[in-house]
Amino acid sequence: IYFSQNSLSALPITSTLKGSSLIAVSKVYPNPSNNNTSVELDLKSVSNVKITLSDLMGKEVMVITDENTSSVKKDFSVSNLNSGLYTVNYFIN
Repeated sequence: IYFSQNSLSALPITSTLKGSSLIAVSKVYPNPSNNNTSVELDLKSVSNVKITLSDLMGKEVMVITDENTSSVKKDFSVSNLNSGLYTVNYFIN
């Protein structure tokens, strides 16, 4: 299973999200993975955070977290998913 985030393909995926009042740094590792995977997200301030995993058709296959926080570190299993490319989606309010 390979993960894509904002069209990046580094190992691990690391990106910075910038907005008017939002600065976040995120990581997804290991990439590729066939068992357990971790996602980390550090925000400048507490926000409503939902992180999901979608297949390439855009179908949500997993909600990794949905909480009010400034920091996320979640481990999740992908062993039940078919091999392929998946996107990690961040929804931050």
